[in-house]
Amino acid sequence: MVGCGLESGSFEHSPLFRTTEDEQTMNPTSAFKLVETVRQEARFALLAFQNLRVALNEADQERIFLFAHAMAHHAGAVGCFLAPSRTSSTPRGEFLRIQLKVEGGSPLLMPALRDMLKRAADEEYEDWVGSLEKLDYLEMSVMPQGALAGSSPDVFQRRIDPDSLHFGYRNHSLDLSRLAQELRRFEGACQYWLREHSPW
Repeated sequence: MVGCGLESGSFEHSPLFRTTEDEQTMNPTSAFKLVETVRQEARFALLAFQNLRVALNEADQERIFLFAHAMAHHAGAVGCFLAPSRTSSTPRGEFLRIQLKVEGGSPLLMPALRDMLKRAADEEYEDWVGSLEKLDYLEMSVMPQGALAGSSPDVFQRRIDPDSLHFGYRNHSLDLSRLAQELRRFEGACQYWLREHSPW
């Protein structure tokens, strides 16, 4: 198994990873800035979640979905850093998952997060509309899941259960409460790592 670790010393202009036959190492400054970047994305996602809760209390439907989408976007960015699709970036994802103790079942690794972030909005919309039996969908729904019994989820382009905080967008579904819990753990892991690995 390939190991991922830190080089000793600081190399401002070194490549992100150095590869040897037995291991891949990241220079300390690059590693610090990388972890700092993903911590900030996690923080943005948590701030969006906090504002989502406020918007739910105020029954402000547009702000509810504004912050739900913002949370998914920034959490999706974290997920892309943790599990890159580009083969050459695989060591970076492995480094972050190991150093920040991200388990395989983490909500941050859900395919739905990457799909919501990376698919072109117009193309995804066309594909979604093309899959509907009828085009009389509504834009938004904020109601408990039980209230939707007997209705197709395709009736609403965006939907959220204010009790469970399950967020649905077209064909995607996210448990925002579970995601927020993992983001808090992840941000704490980032903060601890940064304190222990400052290259300065």
